[in-house]
Amino acid sequence: MWNTRSKGPTIQAVNLSRDTELLEVLEPKSGRQGRPPQLLKLTERGREAFLILFSKEAVPSELDELMKRHKSLEHALLNLEAAAMLRERLNASVDMYPPTIVLDGGRQFAPDLAATLPDGEVIYVECERGTNDDYVVRDRKWQNIYDATGGRIYVICSDYDSRNKVTSEISRWCGTTPAIRPKI
Repeated sequence: MWNTRSKGPTIQAVNLSRDTELLEVLEPKSGRQGRPPQLLKLTERGREAFLILFSKEAVPSELDELMKRHKSLEHALLNLEAAAMLRERLNASVDMYPPTIVLDGGRQFAPDLAATLPDGEVIYVECERGTNDDYVVRDRKWQNIYDATGGRIYVICSDYDSRNKVTSEISRWCGTTPAIRPKI
């Protein structure tokens, strides 16, 4: 994430790359005060320039890969921020593209992140913005996560309001599901 409104040689290079259409600058709505974060990726022209300069193909854009997995630019940003937080606070190794876990009956759990903690324990983390109100879909999601993880549900939310909404949602789901007593 870059703040392309700042000064300095790196920012000037980013601005020049954007102005010459080598970089695309995307601004997801973060819902927070202050300047929005900016995500960068090479344009097709930027990929061609990279090939000419370095005689090899540029690696695929992480942002493009994230957008294949997530519903919006805002959800992709939350996943990037959550992964950074897990690395910083838990010293975890984070897989941004964990495989889908297939459950009985063909049900699936596609975790947002898989974090390997220093002791080797792997936890699956959901990144939530609290934007979905379809209870049937959400109940199915929480059930699939519960079944895939043995009842260990880890959620990182974008803000306080989202956290409250998701906590209420999980609590409601638990109350309608027999024999579930999660720790929230």
